Amino acid sequence: MTMFRDPVRWLESWWRYRARLDDGSDNSTQELTFEDFARAYVDADPSAPTPRGRPGAFITLDGVVEVDRVLSVERPDVWQAWFGDRVGADVSVERRNVSTERIAPELSAQTRAELVDYFAPEYAVQSRLAETGEWSGARGTPLAVPPRPTKTKHLKGAQKS
Repeated sequence: MTMFRDPVRWLESWWRYRARLDDGSDNSTQELTFEDFARAYVDADPSAPTPRGRPGAFITLDGVVEVDRVLSVERPDVWQAWFGDRVGADVSVERRNVSTERIAPELSAQTRAELVDYFAPEYAVQSRLAETGEWSGARGTPLAVPPRPTKTKHLKGAQKS
């Protein structure tokens, strides 16, 4: 079982999380707009403070989904009920690790379209979650998730994930 999130929101979460880091940190996004952060992610800029993975890579191995069930992070009613069924009691989850300042992320239509294209495998998973918030029987489903591109350029102070 795994939880899965809209991939653009996942990337936005990374941007917000790293905005909390000291401005002098190699991983800080305080000086980056979400547009610049998203561009750097898609372009695999090795000096940018972007995550090195991608959501689809965490649920697949050799192009096949390796988890039985996928639950939508955006549907707490579904995953709380699922967990509650397993433990035999209602489950209530308190929200933590929430950004204190909600900076409105802005993306150009072109960058948003490039992200949607880049995250096509992840949006294939999202489409399975759209109606019910869960995808039961996911294991064994083919899902080609290209690896994140890596640039060979080594820069001083390149980001560490």
